[in-house]
Amino acid sequence: MTEPVPSHAVVFQERDNPLPFWGLMFFTFVLLVGPQYIFPVLQSFRLARLSAGLALAVYLVDHLHSGKPLTVKVPAVRLVLWLLFVAVLSIPFSRWPGGSFDVLTNELLKSILVFILITNTVTTVRRMRLMIGSMGVWTLFMAWGAVANYSSGNLAKGGIRISGYESPLAGDPNDLALTLNLILGLVVSFYLATNNLLKRLLLLATMILLVAGVVASYSRGGFLAILALLGFLSFRQVKQRGLAALAPFLLLLVLALPFLPQGYGERIYSIYDSSADTTGSAEARWKTMVESFKLMLENPLVGVGLGMHNLALPERGLGWSGVHSAFLQVGADLGVPGFLVYLLLFRRLFEGLRHSRAQAKGSSGEREFLALATGIETALVAYVVGGFFLPVAYRFYSYYVAGFAVALQEIIKRSNAAFTGGVTATRAQTVSQGADSPPRPPA
Repeated sequence: MTEPVPSHAVVFQERDNPLPFWGLMFFTFVLLVGPQYIFPVLQSFRLARLSAGLALAVYLVDHLHSGKPLTVKVPAVRLVLWLLFVAVLSIPFSRWPGGSFDVLTNELLKSILVFILITNTVTTVRRMRLMIGSMGVWTLFMAWGAVANYSSGNLAKGGIRISGYESPLAGDPNDLALTLNLILGLVVSFYLATNNLLKRLLLLATMILLVAGVVASYSRGGFLAILALLGFLSFRQVKQRGLAALAPFLLLLVLALPFLPQGYGERIYSIYDSSADTTGSAEARWKTMVESFKLMLENPLVGVGLGMHNLALPERGLGWSGVHSAFLQVGADLGVPGFLVYLLLFRRLFEGLRHSRAQAKGSSGEREFLALATGIETALVAYVVGGFFLPVAYRFYSYYVAGFAVALQEIIKRSNAAFTGGVTATRAQTVSQGADSPPRPPA
């Protein structure tokens, strides 16, 4: 009798052109590490554009030649494409159509293309682990740099905060904090997937360093994202294992308190009391959030145009920094339709992960699937909270996490289909060989 191949093994055997995936891997490396800033001679090669362009070109040629659909068809993908449609529709009505077109081509479109590549090239658990693991390693450089700069007094921002990490994703301390939080959430999946003590200790050390990097950034949004991340994980663990699961989180919190840098408590307190912020940034950001919400209500159909809240807010005497909220950024730029599409996108992503968790139960790769679902969901929670305080709606952050969420859903779906097909084929072969035939009566 031929044994059915385990579902996860079947998925690993799926054949496709690996070049788009490896192009995406290299693009992610450039995005996080920024080798062109370390070695300026590389800047003329435009490594990010070259790697992403090559990956996309090979992907399109391969799919068009083979007749495969250009992308998986799930609600989250359709909503991302609807967001693109609403963004394009806003351009003719924009306060500055040329500026909106630049935001489309230089930010939003690139992010959506990377999202499409992730959902369609991260087709196996091995690939997902490889990409998430490599991102975890690369962000260690960011976290270490943040802690080292703060410890040595290498501060910017008026001598108060570090300047961030010199890469396309983390040049600002707030962007650095968001990046570290997202990767922290994803790395959680590795911790949950293993029982090996050495691996768990290494992963725990990695997560502690990422948290230290967020603290060193002095980002208030980053702090709230960590709180949300830990709260979500605590809820998940208590739901599965009872109140005893809170012990590691409480111990970590108690051990961390003595190591918080001087003035960090006052910085966090200014979230509650904006008058405690001597820089005035907390009060200014609150005003821009209120005015951005008003902009959405005053321009409900198409907003002020993609990226153009940056023009509308200075007209109201609020400076050029823009609104520090991804959700209000979309609302002001694209109006109520864009705002609702953006909200619905995250709802669908959470629903898809919940569905993935339900599908994973009882499968041959259950533990790993559940760990990945929890890690991606944790990162998504970190983005929803952290992104609410940062103008990052069109940049890569959320599109990476969303891509992983859709990719995992598709991996589990194919895994279950392959396993079901293998069992069906085995039963058919058994019947054909007479193993399931009733015994013949004696002659």
